[in-house]
Order: sequence, then structure tokens, then C-alpha cells
Amino acid sequence: MITKSNTHCVIVLYRPSADVLGNIRSHIEHVSRLYIVDNTETPDPEIAAKLKKLQGAEYIPVGGNKGIAWALNKGARLAIENKAEWLLTMDQDSVFEGDMYRRFTDTANRLIDESVALFSPYHHTTGDLMFNTEWDVIDAEMTSGNLLLLSAYQKTEGFNNDLFIDYVDWDFCLQLRVLGFRLFRLNHVILLHHLGEAARSSVLGVKGIATHHSPLRRYYITRNRMYVWKHYGSRFRDLYIRDSKAFRKELLKIIFFEKDKLKKLKMVFRGYRDFKKNRFGVYGE
Repeated sequence: MITKSNTHCVIVLYRPSADVLGNIRSHIEHVSRLYIVDNTETPDPEIAAKLKKLQGAEYIPVGGNKGIAWALNKGARLAIENKAEWLLTMDQDSVFEGDMYRRFTDTANRLIDESVALFSPYHHTTGDLMFNTEWDVIDAEMTSGNLLLLSAYQKTEGFNNDLFIDYVDWDFCLQLRVLGFRLFRLNHVILLHHLGEAARSSVLGVKGIATHHSPLRRYYITRNRMYVWKHYGSRFRDLYIRDSKAFRKELLKIIFFEKDKLKKLKMVFRGYRDFKKNRFGVYGE
């Protein structure tokens, strides 16, 4: 059973503004301990001072960007050391509003059995669609807002540091699926989630939603999704087909809707090149 006393939370920061303090405080009331892993190269001293004063929280400045996987693994290890059973994984831009977290745990507790390793909320982003079902069994989902069973985490290889950022969540979820665990998305539990600089655009009457990720993010997205395709595509064929279609659509959106098209397409190619050469980790290192 998921309770406040047996649940810890890890929240990953990167160059946060003071606005995220409200999000962080909202998570403290749901868990017995919060680990704030700050990947910012040089944290803002005023923000850091406020984070250090939060009761029930441990502020962990890394001194450089070690990536989302490293930060999540750090939080998971600390939670295990401190005898937690569940880990809530959050990013700095996401928040449960109103009674959504209570609804999350109430529904999850009705579904828990020995086969379940993870519960995910519905991530509400720009232009996405709602589901009619109360919940779905899924293969992969974004990390933010997930409740992860730590005993299941210990059976995996952890979050993949080689990926650094992007598709770290899918790789981890698919590790769980390969081990035979079930993952649930609770469709009536809404997590407000900020996705890049997503915006609706229109060119010559053609409409679409573009995320406007930076060229560097395009590199990581391309390289890492191909890693996931290689390692899991044959076993999770439907997921591979959907994501390969998404990749083609993203390329078209870059061409039609986004700025810095050539830079982004160049970094897409470099991501593909480095995947083929088995180059992972931080770009350029």
C-alpha cells in the first residue's frame, strides 16, 4: 500500500527559477522525505538557501549537469537507504493540483498487486488528448509524477546514465516490462506538465504543434530513441511503430514550423551518426 510514511520523492532541478519553489513545497506534503537533486552548474545562492531550509527535504547540489538518469538514481538509492518502499519522481515544472495526488494514491492502491512496479499520471501538455478509460496498462511513459516501487527498481539496471537525457524514462520503463512487471497510467489523475516550448503553429494553412526543442535536445532525442528502438523495438513492436511515426512527424514540424531548421536537422543527423558509432553520454565528450 502506498502511504505518506513509506513514500519518498526525488525532484530533479536544472537552472530553476524562483517560481519552482511552490511546486517543490507542494510535493513535501505528500511524502515523508524529499530529495532535491540540483544539476545546475552554479546554483542561484538565494534559491539554494531557500531549498536548504525546507523541512523534510534534502538539497543535493551536484556542481554540474550529470544528467537526469544520474539524478534519479541518486534519489532512488537514498530512498532505499532510508527504508522507503515507493519513490515519487518529479521534475521542476510539474505539479499535482488540488486533490489529484490523493486521487492518484487512492486509485493506485486499488490496483496494486505483486506484478505492478509503476503508476503514472496523465501528463497534460499542449494539445494532447484525454482518455475515456480510468486507467490503461502501458509499456512506457514520461518520468515526472510516477510512483515507482523501489523493490522493482532494484531488479533493474537503474536509469541509464549513457543516455544522459531524453528516453531515459522509456528505457527504464521497458526494463521493467522485460522483467514482467506491469505499468499503469491513471487517466483521470492529471499532472500539469510543461513540454519544451510547445506552441501551435500554422504555415500555408498547415497546422501543428511544435515543441521547439533546442538543437542539442534534438541530438539527444534522436540518438537515444534509436538506442531504445534497437534494444526494445522487436519485443515492443507497437511502441516502435508509433515512435517511428512520431519521429517522421517531428522532422516535418521542424521543417515547416520551427526556427533554426538547419541547426536542428544537423544535430538530428549527428544523433543518428553517434548512435551508429555507439557514442553515448554527454555530447562532445
